[in-house]
Amino acid sequence: MQQQNSDFSDKGGDMEDIEQKKSFLKRPKVFIPILVILAGIIAVSIYFSVTKKTEYNYAEVKKGTILQEVSITGRVKPAESVDLAFEQGGKIGRVNINIGDKVYKGQTLVTLDNSSILAQLSQAEANLSAEKARLDELKKGTRPEEIQLADTTLNNAKTQAYVDLQNDYDAALTAIQEAVVKGKNAILDLTDLQFKYFTGNEQDDLEISDAKREAVLSLLGQSNAGRLGTESISKLTGGAYGSVQIAVQNQTHENIDKALTETLDGLQKVMLALNAVPIKSEFLSTEKVDLSTNKTTIGASVTTVSSKEQAIATQKVTNANNIQSAEDNLALKKAGSTPEQIAAQFAKVSSSEASVQNIKAQLSKTIIFSPIGGVVTKQDAKVGEIVSTNVILVSLISASNFEIEAYIPEVDVSKVTKGDVSTITLDAYGKETDFMASVVSIDPAETVIEGVATYKTILQFNENDDRIKSGMTANIDIQTEIKDDVLKVPARAVYTKDGKRYIEVLDGENKKEVEIKTGIRGSEGDIEVLEGLKEGEKVIL
Repeated sequence: MQQQNSDFSDKGGDMEDIEQKKSFLKRPKVFIPILVILAGIIAVSIYFSVTKKTEYNYAEVKKGTILQEVSITGRVKPAESVDLAFEQGGKIGRVNINIGDKVYKGQTLVTLDNSSILAQLSQAEANLSAEKARLDELKKGTRPEEIQLADTTLNNAKTQAYVDLQNDYDAALTAIQEAVVKGKNAILDLTDLQFKYFTGNEQDDLEISDAKREAVLSLLGQSNAGRLGTESISKLTGGAYGSVQIAVQNQTHENIDKALTETLDGLQKVMLALNAVPIKSEFLSTEKVDLSTNKTTIGASVTTVSSKEQAIATQKVTNANNIQSAEDNLALKKAGSTPEQIAAQFAKVSSSEASVQNIKAQLSKTIIFSPIGGVVTKQDAKVGEIVSTNVILVSLISASNFEIEAYIPEVDVSKVTKGDVSTITLDAYGKETDFMASVVSIDPAETVIEGVATYKTILQFNENDDRIKSGMTANIDIQTEIKDDVLKVPARAVYTKDGKRYIEVLDGENKKEVEIKTGIRGSEGDIEVLEGLKEGEKVIL
């Protein structure tokens, strides 16, 4: 019995070992699903990390104001007087100040006679407006109604050209009708004097006869009439006189042109004949008056006829230009606009803008402006006086007690001009305290500092301030140019390649490279875009 129990106990131990081994063998079946799940999570993560969309930092193209500044440092020193002169010579046209007058910054002090430059500026600005309008038309494209309008404009130009030219011809015909009568009467009066005082063979007699012969031949068509009497002369109707009558009867432009030319020649020769008559003491007072009156009358007729002839010539040129312009406009409307035409027109606008700026620069040289507020201590300008370049005419003492001396590097000096407004901070008071100043002079000769060419510049404080002391260090921001309502983007988005400016623009989910033209760079990190972008586009930073 004991033996049986012992056998049973041994069997029970063996059974436990078998169960433990079975349990151990079953454990891997539990881990397999976990491994599968982990592998799936890793695969999904890899998939989404690969297929995740690329995100870009971007900025929108906006319209706004760009302020270009030149930043330099300088030192405060006691203020000095400002001497002012013209940058070019000429005749003084206007003086607006006297010694002791108080003047404000930007006030016009003395002006040269600049009427011709003002006329050039008006013409240049008109041309610029026309070129800009043309560029806008090209950008918009051509509509059918625009073609119709251009055709109507051409027809109107032709009609107006005919009317304007016909009016000039009518006026000219009236003028030469009157002129030949006055010329003939002057010859008759001259003949009366000739037959009374100059019938011999003296030098004066011969000169009068020769001059009269030329005048009668040209004006009345009769040769060898140097000693012809009044009765015979009064019957003459040839020469310029006859051409005028033909033009009256058949008013073609060719007839009037011929009559104009001949009448002007005849009148000039009548004037020579009148001038050949010497004043003799035995002349009656009425004869002297008549001779003088005839000279005045014929002189005025020469001027009138010449002006009418010139008016016709000018009108023909004007008509040709107007009609050609209208024809070109119609042809362009019909053809539509191409990128090349738009680019060419953009160049014309740029050229016209440059012309306007150039003329404005020339105009500024004819005006002395006050670069500061102050008091006039010297005024040597006189209206009508001819002055030379750089002759000091006006001196001012600043209303401020101090000025700033600074040096502008050569890379920035071209941006700065006299009168530019500047914001100043002084180290003594920190960046939170601003002072205002203006550029009053820029030395034309360079000053080399540490191997760099710089140009000495003086700035005048706009107002006195007890806080300003001599010797203080000044941080200067000169506002060199400001443009309103222009397209601008962050300057860091723009890059240069092969000498051209480019920027990357978002196009849906992709990006594309776009060539642009840029203008001034702003002090806040923006840059002006002249061409290549539109407002609202997104540029990649």
